[in-house]
Amino acid sequence: MKSYCVVSYPATDAQYEQAIEDAGTVRVSLDGQDCILKWLGPTPPAFFGFPVMSHAEALALMKSAAWQDDVPPGIG
Repeated sequence: MKSYCVVSYPATDAQYEQAIEDAGTVRVSLDGQDCILKWLGPTPPAFFGFPVMSHAEALALMKSAAWQDDVPPGIG
């Protein structure tokens, strides 16, 4: 099962090492402040202390106005 969390962008080297993504494939918020990283299995040490999201929660977040600029008014 994949788990997700939001971290400051750019993520640290340790976070990229323990995530599935790398700097070239990570999803970044429109303001460039945050990114979403995912991993398989137990939460890696680089993500301890961050709120962990399910796939559905991460998708809902990425559909919000903070993550995509084509969200209809009043949504997100």
